[in-house]
Parts: sequence; C-alpha cells; structure tokens
Amino acid sequence: MNPFEYFKRTRYVQYLSVFIASLVSSSCSMYMSWSSPVIPQLTFFSSAEVSWIVSILSLGSIPGSILGGLLLNKIGRKKTILLATAFLFFPWVAIALSTDAVIFMIARFMGGIGMALAPITVPVYIGEIADKDIRGRLALVYSLLSTSGTVLTLSVGPYISYKWLSVLGAAFPAVCALALLPFPESPYYLLQVDKREAARESLARLAAKTENCDATEIRFLQIEKIIADQKRERKSVKDIIWNKDFRKSMLLVLGMKTIHQLSGANGIKAYMETIMRLSQTDIPPQLSSVIFGSSQIPSVLISALLIDRLGRKPLMIVSTLGCAVGLICEGVYFYLDYLGNIDLSPVNWLPTFGLTLFHIMVSFGVSSLPYVLYGELFITSAKGLAGAILIIYSGCLTFVVMKSFGPAVEALGIYVVFWGFAGACLLGTFFGVFVLPETKGKALNEIQDLINK
Repeated sequence: MNPFEYFKRTRYVQYLSVFIASLVSSSCSMYMSWSSPVIPQLTFFSSAEVSWIVSILSLGSIPGSILGGLLLNKIGRKKTILLATAFLFFPWVAIALSTDAVIFMIARFMGGIGMALAPITVPVYIGEIADKDIRGRLALVYSLLSTSGTVLTLSVGPYISYKWLSVLGAAFPAVCALALLPFPESPYYLLQVDKREAARESLARLAAKTENCDATEIRFLQIEKIIADQKRERKSVKDIIWNKDFRKSMLLVLGMKTIHQLSGANGIKAYMETIMRLSQTDIPPQLSSVIFGSSQIPSVLISALLIDRLGRKPLMIVSTLGCAVGLICEGVYFYLDYLGNIDLSPVNWLPTFGLTLFHIMVSFGVSSLPYVLYGELFITSAKGLAGAILIIYSGCLTFVVMKSFGPAVEALGIYVVFWGFAGACLLGTFFGVFVLPETKGKALNEIQDLINK
C-alpha cells in the first residue's frame, strides 16, 4: 500500500479538522506576544498609551466570552470558529494600516473578542470530533499551534516592522476560514439540533476508512443517547449553575486557569524583551526571545505524546514543579543584582536558563491542560456557559496581571514578582496531586460519571 492510500484509510479527517480549526490559536498567541518585539517600535506613543494598547486585549475577551457562550449552541461549533477568524483577521489589518493610538486600542479590543471566541469553541469542537484514544493528543494540537504563533512572533518580530508582523498574524485566521469550510460539524451539535442524518454523515467522515459501518452506528447511537438524556434533563442557566456537578467541573477548570495566569505566563510573554534588558546578560534580548519561543515546541510535542499514556495529573505535577524552579532561579538572579555588590558575570546565563526552563515547563501542561479539561468535563448543553465563564475569568486575570506587572516590578522589585509567580506554581503542584481528576482514556460520558461520584 502506498503512503497516500494508507493516509486515506486512517482517521485523517479528525487530524486535519483539528489542525485547521486550531490555526486560530496561532493568531491568538501572536496577539498575546505581539507587544514583546513591538513595544520598542512604538516610540510615537506615550508609555500610558502603550500600557493600554498592551492590556486592553484582555478586556475584549469579556464581550467575546458572552458572545461565544451564546453562539456555541445556537449556530454550532464550526460557524463560531469561522466568526472568530473574522474578529482575529480584521484587527491585524487595522494595526498594519494605522499609526493612531485609538485605532490600535480598538483593534486590540476587537482582537480580544476573537481571542475569547477561539478557546471557547475549538476545544469543544476537538473534544467532540476526536476518538477517546487520541483525544488528549489532538487537544494539544491547539497548544502546539499556539506555541508556534509565539515562536513566530518572538523570532521574526524583532527584525521586521510591526506592520509586516500584522500581515503574518492575519494570515492564520484567513487560511483557517478558507480551509475549514469543507470539514464536518461536530456530531454532538448536529444531534443537539435534531439533524440526525447530518450527524451520521459527520461520524462516517470522521471515522477511519477501515472502520466498519456497525462501529460507526454504535457510536452514533451512544452520542444520540447522551444528547437525549441531556435534553430530558435540560435546565435553565440558573439550574445549570446551581447543579453540583457543573460547579465541581467549573471550579476544577477555573482552578487550573488561575494557576496558569498567576504563573505569570502572559505577563512574562508580553514583557519578554524588557525583562531581558533588565537582566543585563551578554545574550541579546532578541536572541533570548527566540530561544524562549523555540524551546516550547518540543515541550508541547512531548506532552502530546505522553498525555494519553501518562495522563493529565502527572503532566500537571511535573509542569508546575518545573515552572517553579525556573521562576525561583530568575528571582534569585534579580535579587543578587538588586544587592548590587556581587559580581554576576559567572552566572549571567541564569536569567536565560530560568526563563527557558519556565517556558518549556509551562507549555508541558500548565498552559494547555485547562482547555483540555474544558473540552472534557462539561455536558454538551453546559459547554457554552462554562466557556463564557472560563474566558471572562481568564480575561480579567490576564488584564490584572499584564496591567500590574510593570507597577509591581517598580514597587516591589522584579525578584519579588518572580517569586510570587513561583509560589502560584507550587500551589498548582498541590492542586495536581490532591484535586485534579484523571480523565485519561475515558469517553465523555464516562468522565461525567467520574465527576458525579
């Protein structure tokens, strides 16, 4: 059998659907890391304007989360992803064509709406189209492409103008919008809106060509039963919120997201080159940014290989411990630098080492697992509400971290800030050991049974 024929007989539609839908995450991560190489270019703006341009992105996630929560079950997963591509594409065009601070702020705010729509919808889409034995690794494709967007920004951004960087950012949602059109909608959503034949066709397209019709029909009947049971128990938003299992799942996902945000991942990403200039190492800040970004790709790939073998809990524990070690090293270096009477030339590699270790380990689990669990823990009818709550909460935390990062460094010292981030990561280790459930190898209905216990 030739390779092309072999590929056609695999579950390639699942892999391609996930890859194309996840392209929006590359643009989202470019919005987040854009400020690191671009801030030095924005000399025509005041420091106050730059601060708002950087942080207003997170405020856009609040209306975006509400919109995503409403549309996820109204127009479907696929159409909501396509809407996200529009909100991600046009702000890049506005930034590329403007030098006005107000336009930058409006564009970044609109980009924040797209950034909220994407993580609400894509993890749900992945969780519902992927078979349970590959769901974990396919969920990490979203993180892998997100990391690739960061690498592209940090690698190329320092050497080109912000206008050309905006053109690169616009390419990802444009390709996603065009390429996703022929791929199937989630069979869960199609059954939810009583499109039985379309759901059956979607499952047939997603299955491997070697899978017999009986196996596809069995899965169809299983999903149909899940949706029917959920419809019989359909409740209002108030009832969903007061449901014990929903609250338990919500607290788990919000706990994971709290650890991610308080680890400082987004604040460090936004002010990367500024941090490296403060460290006064011999390594140029631009090169350090490339090292940090590139180091995350193998980390995500290894995580994707291990998540369905080792499980979610081990990845969370290892990831948080590794992040804490890297941040503690960073804090130690800056504390010694603060003392002022110590020759740091023998350890001038320590800031780069600390942040490289942090970026490797944060990509290993801390940054990706909240979205993996979001796609797994909630019943179909509750995912829109859960996603809206998650992204609003995440957006508020991101805004607080990014807006307070600079003032906190000035008031407390950068070493205190890094040690505070490290403390949050150590709390995440305890969360992984004692709180986080293991969902490895379980179907979505089996995960609900686990939560119900």
